[in-house]
Amino acid sequence: MDDDIDARVALWGSACEAVARLLSPHAEVVLHDVRDERVLGVWNPVTRRTAGDRALPGELGPPGRPADDVDGPRETLLPGGRRVSSVSAVLRDAEGTESAVLCVHLDRTPLDRAAAVLTAFAAPAAAPGEQTPLAEGWTRQVDRVIASRVRVRVRARGRPAERLDRTDRLAVLGELERAGVFARRGAVPVVAEALGTSPLDDLRAARRAQGRRGTGLSARVEQVRGARRRSPPRGVLSAYDHPMADMTETTPGWLSPDDLELTRARMPILYVDAVPVRVDDSGEVTHIGLLLRIGPDGSVSRALVSGRVLHHERVREALVRHLEKDLGPMALPRIPVSPQPFTIAEYFPTQGVTPFHDPRQHAVSLAYVVPVAGDCHPRQDALDLVWFTPQEASSPQLQQEMQGGQGVLLRQALAHVGCLS
Repeated sequence: MDDDIDARVALWGSACEAVARLLSPHAEVVLHDVRDERVLGVWNPVTRRTAGDRALPGELGPPGRPADDVDGPRETLLPGGRRVSSVSAVLRDAEGTESAVLCVHLDRTPLDRAAAVLTAFAAPAAAPGEQTPLAEGWTRQVDRVIASRVRVRVRARGRPAERLDRTDRLAVLGELERAGVFARRGAVPVVAEALGTSPLDDLRAARRAQGRRGTGLSARVEQVRGARRRSPPRGVLSAYDHPMADMTETTPGWLSPDDLELTRARMPILYVDAVPVRVDDSGEVTHIGLLLRIGPDGSVSRALVSGRVLHHERVREALVRHLEKDLGPMALPRIPVSPQPFTIAEYFPTQGVTPFHDPRQHAVSLAYVVPVAGDCHPRQDALDLVWFTPQEASSPQLQQEMQGGQGVLLRQALAHVGCLS
């Protein structure tokens, strides 16, 4: 870098940093040399570029400068397939000579999802006494009704759900239970998503404080336990384990949260892990897809497609179900009739036994590399799906963004498909 380039970064770097902080973590700000179209500096480097790298194709706008030196917003395709809205501006020195180009890339995915939520929120509510169709079991319409009830009660507290303290949450949960919300199977994960936190501990505290017994969720648990006493056990797995699992009323293998916790304390649970990949015509892996998830503690991490195998469910069926759950129904995964795992991962609640750690349980996971040929759109609790090249996916920095040892599992998958040197 010469002094002229250093001077430009010093001159405009603070402004670039300010824009990046304002739009973090959804925007990347890049300062380019106007002559050789190389990067002078990057703030919040979503594309993992550094000073000296070349500009992306079309990043600086179309040929020719607009009259006002500003171009956009326009759609730009980033490495990995993510589409963002971009704007570029020519920066001039005191003599009016073009000196640098400032580019801002904004990932609009969170904004589009927020708009969808607001659109659904503005939809008219069901009339009092209107019956919710349950012919297909636990439907999305029921989810929306419960989430709407949560939002109404949260609004009454005068601040957003993420700013409610424990007293406010207890009050909201008490109102929901008195309204009979928790009498429905699957209500807890829907309420958890709407509140942005797991309500089980708060719900138990609310019941102890109010002296409520035998109603709501407790009654439902007793009903299930009574049915088990009259018939053989149906399974050991719970739809509650995944906060947004699309389970129906007739799905076998359902357990209450308390029974699931008890089961986890006594025996291993079977899981499947899937590494979605794109392949070329020769079968070579070109991209690896990783989900972006937010944990119960608010932390954001990258993750593989993962989930439990239900009682009386074939492993292949579990793979298809979880891939559709996380990637959408049009992902078109290519799974053979008898899929073979590339490894078996053993997760322990105690760290250090294996590279894989799950503080909730002892789990055994069959891990697969699954080519997908269709359009993938993150669903359920995934914030985003990002495609990485094998070189990007093999970087230690990326693998450190994965929790529970899944970074190790990703590296094993890359070695299995011949993408590690």
